[in-house]
Amino acid sequence: MNDIIIIIFSRPDVMLFMGIFAHLLKNYDTWRITVCKTNCTINKYWSENKVQHITSGIAAIAAYVGLAETNQLTALSAFGIGWMCNSVADYIGKKIPDKI
Repeated sequence: MNDIIIIIFSRPDVMLFMGIFAHLLKNYDTWRITVCKTNCTINKYWSENKVQHITSGIAAIAAYVGLAETNQLTALSAFGIGWMCNSVADYIGKKIPDKI
């Protein structure tokens, strides 16, 4: 059983998803506490920040392919890509409405 878990979580594509999802949950919890006071669901968070999530997914895939092409892709780097791309997309998404 442990071998199967290790095999699954040593795959870079799984770790990319885990990095994106871990950062999304962190941001959801922060949003739930600071912004949303009632009826806080993950669907509501997604719909209010849809552009950031789509942008982070596209950026994560591009970075993933870039590392794969240069033979530098590991499970840990894939997790970092997922986390970083979600973080950067959220930061940019928070700044853009101030400029419009």
